Amino acid sequence: MKLHRILAVTCATSLAVAGVAGASSGEYWLHVRVDETHGGAKVSVNLPVALFERALPLIPEFDEARFEFNRHSRMELEDLRAIWQELRDSPDMTLVEVEDRGENVRVWKEAGYFHVRADEEYGDKVNVRLPMVVVDAFLAAEKLDLKAAIDALIAAGGGELVTINDDREGDRVRVWIDRAPEAESGGGR
Repeated sequence: MKLHRILAVTCATSLAVAGVAGASSGEYWLHVRVDETHGGAKVSVNLPVALFERALPLIPEFDEARFEFNRHSRMELEDLRAIWQELRDSPDMTLVEVEDRGENVRVWKEAGYFHVRADEEYGDKVNVRLPMVVVDAFLAAEKLDLKAAIDALIAAGGGELVTINDDREGDRVRVWIDRAPEAESGGGR
């Protein structure tokens, strides 16, 4: 994993959370840990979630209630809400599973969480874990609501959101929210 890729992941994750914070967010911290084995770069970001409250005015609102996937395919926010409701109301199950030439992808819902796992036989292993209440909150208001989504994440107790492990390069990326002001040294939990 190259340093520019590490920094892109770090910035994207920080910006995804930036601008949104709940009333109890002062107790929570966003952590991003990146350890690049071959390049030797190590990135550790420990930011109070409450800090992002100040940046809220910098985040553009989602004024469009329509999502354009390409020139010919659009979806209204109400359609997205209806799709989400169908998924939410379905039983715990595997939604998508793909196995092809040493690459495996699985998307499933279980015990109130959506999970995504993508594994390359000799490469990246990506895990994403998102509480469904975060999506509920994001879609509940008239417009998409990032603040409500992060409030829901905090109410769910934070936790690990994303891990990326590159077996070829030995690189590691981890993104999580918890009550500890500083991530433990060594990059792993």
